[in-house]
Amino acid sequence: MKGSLKKYFLQLFTLALFIGLAGYAVLQLIFPSVSLPEWPFMISGFVLITLGYHLYLLRAMEVEPKKFSLRFIAATGLKMLLYIMVTAAYLFLRPVRAVPFLIAFLILYLLFTAFEMFNVLKVIRTINRK
Repeated sequence: MKGSLKKYFLQLFTLALFIGLAGYAVLQLIFPSVSLPEWPFMISGFVLITLGYHLYLLRAMEVEPKKFSLRFIAATGLKMLLYIMVTAAYLFLRPVRAVPFLIAFLILYLLFTAFEMFNVLKVIRTINRK
């Protein structure tokens, strides 16, 4: 399991680096009038939440596989609630900059969620084969 966790972390870091550089390039080249100083913090937050979510799901599969579905739904719900709270707080504190933040947040959410679902399904398939 440690080898697969190391591989997951490397893939997550590579994804974050690619998204960070691509986002920076898009902001500089295509939308130079839009500044998003929160960009690195947004990516870091998504990496930390995605890593914590993945570790929790791995532990849930090891501890009691029969309750994995319940824990998966609960963890997903908590993650979504956390994301809603972060976006609501940002909208409340900085309503003028809301549109670029929300667009960037949506893109990050979709990319990191797709990455996480792909990896969770891969782990589930591996466990079901055993």
